[in-house]
Amino acid sequence: MLIESLIDRKNAGETHLFPIIESLGDSIEKFEKKYPVENLSSIEKLKFLMEQNNHRQVDLYDIAAKSDISNIVPTVMYNAGSPCLSRIC
Repeated sequence: MLIESLIDRKNAGETHLFPIIESLGDSIEKFEKKYPVENLSSIEKLKFLMEQNNHRQVDLYDIAAKSDISNIVPTVMYNAGSPCLSRIC
């Protein structure tokens, strides 16, 4: 949304925003090449989102049953190469 907003403003005559838009676009492209989301499994995506948002197993209890989360989260932590030493990561 940020890029869309900047592009709208540039198209409305604020041409000084072009270098910012170009730089932001280049950064996004580099990130997407380094971390291609389409190649990740569902478990890897969950692990990535948990890491990026500093979430632990207990943080997910409000969106699913505790038993379901307990079955999924240790799998997420071990399968992605980042062993979790406790059931609450």
